[in-house]
Amino acid sequence: MASALLLAALALADPVAPPIALDALFDFSDPAHCVPAPAFQAVLDKLWGWSSGQQAPLAPEPYRAAFGQVTRIARNNGGVVMSVSIQGSWQGLAVTGIDISRPPGEARGFQLVFRAPAEKVAATLAPLGFEETTMKVRADTGELSAPTPRLVPQGDLTALRCPLPTVKAHHD
Repeated sequence: MASALLLAALALADPVAPPIALDALFDFSDPAHCVPAPAFQAVLDKLWGWSSGQQAPLAPEPYRAAFGQVTRIARNNGGVVMSVSIQGSWQGLAVTGIDISRPPGEARGFQLVFRAPAEKVAATLAPLGFEETTMKVRADTGELSAPTPRLVPQGDLTALRCPLPTVKAHHD
């Protein structure tokens, strides 16, 4: 009888919700150079803001539920990495997280991490305007890379690494 009740309860339980689609949020204004569109840039800025104690929600509803715990990692070289776990999808790829970092003396950069092999990520990115020529396998490291963007295989994960544009002051 107890097992019949358990089976009945399981049958009535909500099925596992599909991952939240982040396609509209994680948009790029210039995919060939990996430049985030304003909504995605706002997420990255809020994530970086956590490094100085600002703890604003990273994303608007209905995307907020896809974002997990934010972690701050101090590097031995003086750099900082802010990381957030994600349970969502982008262009059909499972997204597991975003990291944003700033090594000492360098511009900030970010990586969007997918649970997919690099070849599948590259095949997904190419028709979206991410230049296929920027995603060739480097013989020395095995990375799919170029100046920007670059794909970095990490076991069963692949990171799309991008520099963030810097604003230079104009001097007359």
